[in-house]
Amino acid sequence: MEQQRKSYFRMIFKIALPMILQGIVSYALVFIDTAFLGHYKLESLSAVNNAATPFFMMQSFFEALGIGISIMIAHRMGAGCRLQAQRTTETAIFFNQIIAIGYFIFWQIAARPFMILLGAEGEILNGAVDYVTVLSWAFLSYGVAMTLGSAFSALGKTFPIMVASIIKSVLNIFLDWVLIFGNLGFPEMGVKGAALATVLSIYIGNAVFIVMALRNKIFKIRLKGIFRPVGRVYRKIFTLGLPAGIDFILWTVGQTVIISMLNRWDRLAAGYYGIFNVIINFSLHLYMGIGDASISLIGRATGARDSREAYRIGNYALLYTFIICGAVGFLFLLIPHEIISMFTKDGNVVHLLAQYLFWCILILLPKSMNIIGGCAIQGTGDTKWKMYNQIAGTVIIIPMVYVTMFVLDWGLAGLLFSVFFDELWRGILNYFRFRKIKTLLIKNGK
Repeated sequence: MEQQRKSYFRMIFKIALPMILQGIVSYALVFIDTAFLGHYKLESLSAVNNAATPFFMMQSFFEALGIGISIMIAHRMGAGCRLQAQRTTETAIFFNQIIAIGYFIFWQIAARPFMILLGAEGEILNGAVDYVTVLSWAFLSYGVAMTLGSAFSALGKTFPIMVASIIKSVLNIFLDWVLIFGNLGFPEMGVKGAALATVLSIYIGNAVFIVMALRNKIFKIRLKGIFRPVGRVYRKIFTLGLPAGIDFILWTVGQTVIISMLNRWDRLAAGYYGIFNVIINFSLHLYMGIGDASISLIGRATGARDSREAYRIGNYALLYTFIICGAVGFLFLLIPHEIISMFTKDGNVVHLLAQYLFWCILILLPKSMNIIGGCAIQGTGDTKWKMYNQIAGTVIIIPMVYVTMFVLDWGLAGLLFSVFFDELWRGILNYFRFRKIKTLLIKNGK
């Protein structure tokens, strides 16, 4: 039994560790970005959170297509079909880049009316529009980079992803300092500087990653293969990814509506919520690599028709995730005021938000159960379950936030209680669905 535990630990963390390191660096980027803007001006933080939520709502569709790509490639590699895995990647690059260009055009045209629809006004509205129109330039390289990232995650070759992420994050932190505050002789650009720093770092990081990815020895990505896409292959990617896309989009739609409610409650509340999300997502960035490893390993086990192996991998992934969340929660419990003070120098705001940190700690465990259980289920090729789960979640959380914040007048406590309840019931449901993975695989003939 001890030998088996060590074997699964090595198997999972061989893939997950580079992704975890990437997650830590990416989190440092988000953390420092939020801290810089919070110290620069709290209105800037609210502007960015107004813009980021709908922006990532649309980008989440790409994340869903990435899941479809990862599942297809993992299944085909597990079945020994290497050439089919290569053609899947080439086809996905072609279509995903076309969609990415469409996204860029949309945000250039529709940024201001979209932000007005959310209820942003005045300085916060102008900052949100500046942020999203500059940030959308990142889409011009996103289709290629996202597709290759999904392919290499499925192959278990996560080192190039980690390297590119470190480059992006280090550059972004440095450029944030230069462009937000106007250091080294550059003009002070505030929110627009934060977006420009992100775009520049993404282009440089993506360039390095694409070069590393194209040099892989597992299969070669050919230019003529990209420009000869196979429509039926992409339809299958789309079919697999669409439920996950709806899952992501519904979640971000819920978040967008919540941001709109927060704008009506207090003009700075969206910024406060952004701080809470950064704190909660610290553990997410530590264990999301385990989720990626689960999709890859369970996908390969499914392709090889080994249901027992898929079930064991999912169990160990969940165990390691719980350990990480427990350690993070204990850290937050020790130094609540110090954590909040990293995001703002306003003593009143620090005192206000520190009293809600316990709710952030409570959210960690059910959120991890929700996410890792969902990844394990997706690895088997079942991408519809999380969509159904999220449909119910979105329908429940929006009125619940309204009732707890405005009707019961619980304010921020009502918001965080609603998030906790949402993660808890969906996490429990995913866990029990996850326990049936072995049965589901046998039923589906896998």
